[in-house]
Amino acid sequence: MNNLLKVFLCSFFLSLLSTNFLNAQNLSTGNTWVGKTYGNETPNVDEQRILRQADMEYSQGDLEQAFLTLEEAYALNPASVQILLRRATLKKVLGMDNESKIDFKAASRMNPYAADLFGYNHSGNIINVLSSKPENALLGLNTYQRLDYYYGLIDNQISDSDASVKEIEFISEIIVNLEEDDLFTASELVDSLLLSFPNSAVGYDLQGTIFLQQEKYDEANTALNKAVIINPDFAIAWYNLSRVEAMIGHLSQAKTYLDKALELQSDLTKAYFDRALINKKQGNPEAAIADYDKVIEMKGSFYPEAYLNRGLTKKILGDFQGALNDINQVVEYDKFESSEALINRGNLHMVLGLTERAVEDYTLAIDIEDDNAEAYYNRGLAFLILLDNMSACADLDKSIGLGFEKAQEILNNFCSN
Repeated sequence: MNNLLKVFLCSFFLSLLSTNFLNAQNLSTGNTWVGKTYGNETPNVDEQRILRQADMEYSQGDLEQAFLTLEEAYALNPASVQILLRRATLKKVLGMDNESKIDFKAASRMNPYAADLFGYNHSGNIINVLSSKPENALLGLNTYQRLDYYYGLIDNQISDSDASVKEIEFISEIIVNLEEDDLFTASELVDSLLLSFPNSAVGYDLQGTIFLQQEKYDEANTALNKAVIINPDFAIAWYNLSRVEAMIGHLSQAKTYLDKALELQSDLTKAYFDRALINKKQGNPEAAIADYDKVIEMKGSFYPEAYLNRGLTKKILGDFQGALNDINQVVEYDKFESSEALINRGNLHMVLGLTERAVEDYTLAIDIEDDNAEAYYNRGLAFLILLDNMSACADLDKSIGLGFEKAQEILNNFCSN
């Protein structure tokens, strides 16, 4: 047979490839291919015996004999997705790329999700099946983080003998009302501040910030431009100008203003954070990570969002272990209060083959938010890998009930009668 001839011709390469192949399978599943089932297959006794034999030969590195055993299993049941996927991966190692693709295509026609879910194409391809939305998960800064700058500004003005006590009082009251999201009172106070101090750059900056909160972008732009005209070295005003430009979709201009703000004040942490978001959106994840590195170096404990965003960006680059390390920081900081962080950590555990840990994370996320359809969906996929089809199908059904349509396709392929 032609296939058998290829097996023996490739014997020289087996000793070089087998170790890497086994390691790759360990990464994707947490062990070798032993014990996997696909869909609702129920292999008969003979098929199970033959597959166990192939598993043993495979794990011992006797890939030639494992191939012959899989040929026997295929002859017994040519419609088995399980056999086709195992034989396809082994053919790929043996250099039989075309034959491997034929098996993969046949298995995918029977179940289009199996190869990605069980990591037979590539360990990271499980992301294609999981519900994973890094763009939506990227976090912005909260109000307190955005306003902390002004407290330092107030402290500096108090120490400045030329500063007006009345202006400082206005600024302090405005910040308090902004923190309480009382924009009406804050706006009235800004008007009074500018009436008393018409050349107050801080006043126009705060007015611009209020307009920005109200989504009045033209008015915000006008007020903030007045602030930088009065004081061209006012870093926070340039930063807030960048926020206006980012909100209306002018990312390049927003980045230019952020660069200006950082040129004026190199420790303006929030500017690094916002620039990282823009770098990510512009398709430059490496630059985004460099900016998150700066944020974490300067104020890591104050910016857990930077850990989450950096972790999600690392995941995009394929650095799954680095991503997991960052997400662990977020989960530790939140003490299991963030379902978003837990779902993302669960996804990383899935990619790294730590399926039991993934189930734990998804379960914690569901404990926090029991109507989270994506948590049920992803936990259902984890249960499939762990061969707990009853729990898997129950979770997928729950996810469908909560409106997650993608779960229906998986349910049809893995849970049909």
